[in-house]
Amino acid sequence: MALRSFRVENQKALRLAQSEQVPRVMVIAGPNGVGKSTLLHCLHRKTGALYDDGTQVIYQPPHRAIRRQRVQRRWLGGGLRRLVDIFAGGEVSGFEGLHVPFPARSPDNVDEAGSTIKYTLGKIENRRTTLVTSLVDQHREAGRHLDAATLPNVYEPVERLTSKLLPHLTFRKIDFSDEDNVRCVFERTDGVGTDRLDLDDLSSGEKSILLLFLPLIENEINSLFGRLEAAQVAAVPPVVPDRVFLIDEPEQHLHPDLQVRILGYLREEAARQNIQFVLTTHSSTLVDQAFDTELYVLNFPRQVADNQLRRVSTNIDRLEALKALAGSTYVITTGRSIVCLEGIRDATSKPTDVRLLEILYARATRYTFVPIGGKGNVVRVVLELRENLPEEHFGIKVFGIVDRDRAEPTVAGIVAWPVCNIENLLLDTDAIATAVQDLDQRKTITVEEIRALLVDTAREERDEEIRLRVMDAIGARTVRIKGLSLGEVKLAIDTEVAGFLVDDARIEEIIGKATREVDEALSNGSFIRVFRGKELLRGVYRRVGLDQVGVSYERFAYALATACSGKPEVRAVLDEVFNKLEHVE
Repeated sequence: MALRSFRVENQKALRLAQSEQVPRVMVIAGPNGVGKSTLLHCLHRKTGALYDDGTQVIYQPPHRAIRRQRVQRRWLGGGLRRLVDIFAGGEVSGFEGLHVPFPARSPDNVDEAGSTIKYTLGKIENRRTTLVTSLVDQHREAGRHLDAATLPNVYEPVERLTSKLLPHLTFRKIDFSDEDNVRCVFERTDGVGTDRLDLDDLSSGEKSILLLFLPLIENEINSLFGRLEAAQVAAVPPVVPDRVFLIDEPEQHLHPDLQVRILGYLREEAARQNIQFVLTTHSSTLVDQAFDTELYVLNFPRQVADNQLRRVSTNIDRLEALKALAGSTYVITTGRSIVCLEGIRDATSKPTDVRLLEILYARATRYTFVPIGGKGNVVRVVLELRENLPEEHFGIKVFGIVDRDRAEPTVAGIVAWPVCNIENLLLDTDAIATAVQDLDQRKTITVEEIRALLVDTAREERDEEIRLRVMDAIGARTVRIKGLSLGEVKLAIDTEVAGFLVDDARIEEIIGKATREVDEALSNGSFIRVFRGKELLRGVYRRVGLDQVGVSYERFAYALATACSGKPEVRAVLDEVFNKLEHVE
């Protein structure tokens, strides 16, 4: 590896980031302010880094720009100024006709190196034109015919790049027809037709790809120039040095699908050439696609001399397990405690519990919330994440919150809402009345009317609430029937059913108790806390007629959450839950 190891310490917010063995592709994720950009900038300056001799370091800071530039051909004389030298250097300067107001290339500055791409491609075309013209003259003088098909296409690496990452684009030529305005011509093809566009007229994402990788492939272009020169002066193609490519946030302006393809492209290039990639990212797509040998997390230090840089996992199975448990490895890179919530994991219906919680409770921003499914899944995932993400290694705590049940959770760090669902916290009559009138200016409704609608909805839900309590009291079990014959299967069924039977007296007792609990809640008004808040809130939404005036339930719920967020009683309930979590040993 060109970059063997590094130990960067006491640089701005970065206390210590150390790696004894840097992989060919290293993906570093982590929260804002932890020092990811600082780390790359230090590696660019070779601070605390062990490089092989002669290694060339190419650097892409986070704030990249491709300024629209008007390039005149007369500026392109003189020696070839290589893109890779510009992107390896610390400043962008010394270009006739190009104005670079702030030349320093650092994480604190807008990097103008990308604005030199058209200028540098123009120089490449000047060199190509000179070489081809010279070859034509040589062949004419010698009375030979020059077969243009035998000449290497120096732009083949650019064409390969676009075919791999931007297949709708084709590089055509550097156009000198207007010498006062050099154009880099691409063709964009879609279902309607084909358009010819200058580099300046491409989309931000298309230009981002070219900005990222043109410095990388320029060495191939120079090798192809060597082949052209060999026909002229028997020159030897230049030796390509070992290279390390540092990229801060490659996902800028890019669709997730393109981000996935970029990571594959980096792996291919690392395998094909003597090049190594170190990139930092906030992209959940890149994090989820990173291999176990590639993915690292840079987190805030927990103590003096603590290495902030950690590999997320040690093998593919473990990484895949984390993805399966949490739905994404990205949640691990936030640096915050993970809270597994009882709720639909891939919710297509809105509102989501996570969004409601974020609106209701400012303190929620301290955590990363992951909907997991039912109570059993929450318990399982919390225990397994704690095993796979040991706090002493990653500094990440894992908790769980479940809906209110008849029995409190028995696993430390898993607590139940003091109410049935999070939606119960929204059943505030004042807030509902205010939200309804804000969403439908034509409607006038009083707090007393809202209270009556809530009671009507609760009475409508009475029988279902009784059924749910009966189901909880009797319990559930998984039945698996096996057998090789009819007799064996019937025996297995009888055995399983016998173990599940409850005598009539016990059933009557359970039904009676459930009925008394539900009727008592209706009588004393505690149904606001103990009935299913999701159903009560949907019932009120329908009864006030917001659906009839085009106001979605999602909009109603989020407006209501906003109205309830400042209420002391809501904050007290949520404080109770999160204080329990944070005081778990």
